[in-house]
Amino acid sequence: MSFSRNRLRNLVVAILGLVATLQFLRISQEALFNSSEVISDDYFEWIPTVDAILSGNLKGWTDCAYGSHVAVVPLLVWILNAKLLHWNLFAERLLGLLVTLAKIAITSKLMLPITRSSVLTVLLLLTICFSSTQVTVFVYPVASTVFGLATLFFLIGLSQLNSACTKTSDSRAEQVRFILTSFLSCLSAGILIPAFCSYFTLIFIHRRFSLLKCWLLAASVSALPYTAVLMSFKKASSNSLSTFNPVRILDMLGILTASDLSQISLKSFWTYTSQGLLGVVVAGYIALIFLVRTNPKPSGQSPPEQDSLPNGKAEPLAISLIVFGLSSAIVLGAFRNAVAQWHVALTSFFWIGLVFLLLKAWFPGPRRITQQKKLLCTAILTLISVCLLKANLNLAPYDYTYRARSGSAQTFVEQYRITPTYNFQFLNGGELLSISKIYKAISIAERNNWITFRRTPSKFRSLQSCFFQPEVVIDGKDGNSGLSWVKNKQNKQISPVCPEKLRFAISEGTSIYWRPLEPNYNIRRLEIKAEDNPTLLQLEIFGDRRVLKQTTSKSKTLRLDLDEPANSKTTIKVTALKKCLIDEMFVLLQPHKGAYYAGASALPLPNNVDRPIQYDNHQVKRIEINRENYELENLIQLNESDGIKTFKVTGSGPKLILKNSLALPFSRIQCIRYTLKVPKSLVVPRSCIHIVLNGYELKTMATAVLEDGLRHTYDFDTKFFQPAPESIITGLQIMPIFVDNTSAPIELGNVELVCSKEKF
Repeated sequence: MSFSRNRLRNLVVAILGLVATLQFLRISQEALFNSSEVISDDYFEWIPTVDAILSGNLKGWTDCAYGSHVAVVPLLVWILNAKLLHWNLFAERLLGLLVTLAKIAITSKLMLPITRSSVLTVLLLLTICFSSTQVTVFVYPVASTVFGLATLFFLIGLSQLNSACTKTSDSRAEQVRFILTSFLSCLSAGILIPAFCSYFTLIFIHRRFSLLKCWLLAASVSALPYTAVLMSFKKASSNSLSTFNPVRILDMLGILTASDLSQISLKSFWTYTSQGLLGVVVAGYIALIFLVRTNPKPSGQSPPEQDSLPNGKAEPLAISLIVFGLSSAIVLGAFRNAVAQWHVALTSFFWIGLVFLLLKAWFPGPRRITQQKKLLCTAILTLISVCLLKANLNLAPYDYTYRARSGSAQTFVEQYRITPTYNFQFLNGGELLSISKIYKAISIAERNNWITFRRTPSKFRSLQSCFFQPEVVIDGKDGNSGLSWVKNKQNKQISPVCPEKLRFAISEGTSIYWRPLEPNYNIRRLEIKAEDNPTLLQLEIFGDRRVLKQTTSKSKTLRLDLDEPANSKTTIKVTALKKCLIDEMFVLLQPHKGAYYAGASALPLPNNVDRPIQYDNHQVKRIEINRENYELENLIQLNESDGIKTFKVTGSGPKLILKNSLALPFSRIQCIRYTLKVPKSLVVPRSCIHIVLNGYELKTMATAVLEDGLRHTYDFDTKFFQPAPESIITGLQIMPIFVDNTSAPIELGNVELVCSKEKF
């Protein structure tokens, strides 16, 4: 029996070892090789601060808070990175991996009394911490730095407090180290509430109330930076306490094991909400049956002897980790309106503590666990394992999707100067900032020659990376669906200066129109590589309404060096004469002589503002807005002149709702166009469009607007909504400003739909 049990144990360890190794290698490959140098909205907040400090301005140190992140320690990392490595994001990602390994080492030491096997403990933690559902933690450097350092110091502080709790006499050295590390954790991110809830739980379980003075002192010291931020309101977050939503809290908990990225409550067992509910139910079950309190001290037994019990030390720590993860979900759910996947770096501790408490049933301890409870714990562990496995398998193409929609920082910078109102597709998962703030940050980064934004004399740009931009138009029998992405058979390494080349299929008769709108670059060469042989592709280059060059390819590779460099007045048209699979399609860019962006006196005008998107065959359908066919929410109409309506904003998130039924095939609508003027005083210069499909399905697109106080006409390409081909648009709502309030009036003009000429 013992032999069979040992063989089973060795088999489990071997399987875990294989899984943990594969997951670690995959995350490492994704962070260090496959993903491009993706930047986020957070970096644009910190760039001016880092620049000010490096320029010798000591006042920059007072600007070390962003939202709930009092990020003094990460700021030191960014300063050193910018100073020594030209702010290399790959170096920061490597730091994130090393910090996670350090956290695993500390946590394994804390949990070792439960499993009594360092190998098994480390493998379990590797499997959880490097799950594919945490890929954004490691490819999103702000998360790996801010949350990584915060949780590292939290774990060190927890271990120091636990050591003080399990000793008969107070250890001043351990208490001082606890105060210091807890302070550093709160200087790395906004985890003040979760950390000290966890610390208090540990003290309460051990009944060491004499340490409450130390806890109170540490909490007071750690709260000082947040008190200073609240008092000064400098660079404070625009986030405010939102309506308490239990579903959002469950969503935060369910990120780790959910394989369905949709957040529709309980629609599927694999959604965020369902997985979060599973975790809460399991935690409640454990608390009820045998984890309400630690083992009582046997009469006549000294505290040191009690501490030598197999599970006596790790059980309170596991419960403290559960409290930390749950508290993080509650705080995030209260202050955030949406779930961010990189917050799994905080909420994963809930699952770590839960898993080790379930394992406790299988290891001998002073309290006897019945066979029925062992079987039930085994069933729950199996269910959690299946959920985690399914999440990893179902999210296999997630890294592909992530790279397809997130260009490199250099690509983002170049695109943002031309299409800032569309770059929420490229800006990794964050808030859409004002155009002026982005422009200022880019200019600072270029002036300092930070590698993330460094220019190259010439480089290849992937046409695929521009597919989601409005200058790329797909014209086929089925509209935009004439082009479809094809998953790569294997991951391809990306160089920091070249976006990844993704494969896509073009149906017969489909044409791709690509207009290079980058004013300071010319196109010198176009290359197309296909998998099919022979491939029938027709290439046409138009300039000044005439064909400059035309050729047809009958082989796998088409390379065309342009006699006259293509520029913003040139259109490139690629037509598939038969269905083909394109492996690579990219261009060689060459800058104009003397072209340089930094220090430009004015903001560039986006190509979808006051420049109507051009379509070959289209008609404009104007939507009449009168008092009979629309209703207002948090808006009061003041007057109307020449079709321009002036509104007063009376609340947050004002909205104009069209009541008339459109009933148009959405596949025929190429863009939504309206005229808008917003005041300069907007805190969040964003607009939002809501469309209603098939009478019930709501889709939203948030976009930036120019905050110059002038009237502009905005074109919003409908391909960003990504509707099903058969969808019917039945309603349209316009939110002229997004989650804001202003005393100045706003103006809204004509609302138009640019449609294809086919009969509806």
